[in-house]
Amino acid sequence: MIKERIYLLIKELGISARAFGKSIGQSESWAKNIGKGIGTDVVTNILLEYPQVSLTWLVNGEGEMFTRNDINTVADNTTVHYLNNNYKELYEEVRKDNKDLREENKRLRESLLEEMQKNQSLIIENSQLKAKSVPQNS
Repeated sequence: MIKERIYLLIKELGISARAFGKSIGQSESWAKNIGKGIGTDVVTNILLEYPQVSLTWLVNGEGEMFTRNDINTVADNTTVHYLNNNYKELYEEVRKDNKDLREENKRLRESLLEEMQKNQSLIIENSQLKAKSVPQNS
């Protein structure tokens, strides 16, 4: 049955069923109910995402799993998929950190401006006090 072959493929690719489902445009929970929705769109997406998979093997269970019996192709595609997901996660993390840093920078600038205004007021007050304490020569 095609469902079992998809599970074999996922195992051979070395990724989670959830990641596999996402990679072919399905929901994260799709892997739990694989048998309920395997149409031509799913098969097409599998072949587009994993071109080394044999259509004959996937649909009929005949022949080899991969059109080229080249483990490096499988490893390379798995690595690319893994790296793409990691880069996406890293990008989102950096974006969030960047946003947090911008907010912190804004807060620090506002705080610095307040302190500078306080210092300016103290300098003016100090100058006025000095001016009052200096004796007038007439």
